[in-house]
Amino acid sequence: MPRGLNIIILTADAARARGGLALALAEAALGRPVRLFFQGGAVRLLEAGAAHDGDAEAEAAGSGTLAALIAQTAEMEIALTACETGLHGEAMDRAALVGHAQTGGLIGFLAEAHDADLLTI
Repeated sequence: MPRGLNIIILTADAARARGGLALALAEAALGRPVRLFFQGGAVRLLEAGAAHDGDAEAEAAGSGTLAALIAQTAEMEIALTACETGLHGEAMDRAALVGHAQTGGLIGFLAEAHDADLLTI
């Protein structure tokens, strides 16, 4: 099995998240297992039905909205984890997230990373 890739999205910056999601999707298309962790305020990016800065421009350029990229992660079997502390800090609960997102902590995410590559965005 190819070496995995773990990506931690550190902020709610939609442009940076688009880059991380594009990388995750490309890696998964190449057969590499990929997991993403949305830390702190970045959990807002996983809010179901939310629009994000730059969505109109990204869609016009043919790359799709952030929500469309997140939907593609489900199709590519990329695991999404929303930081439980981040959900608390943003006054969100699990029900507000896209359906395939799970919740967890950074320690658990890192413990499952094993020898996979780790990238922070």
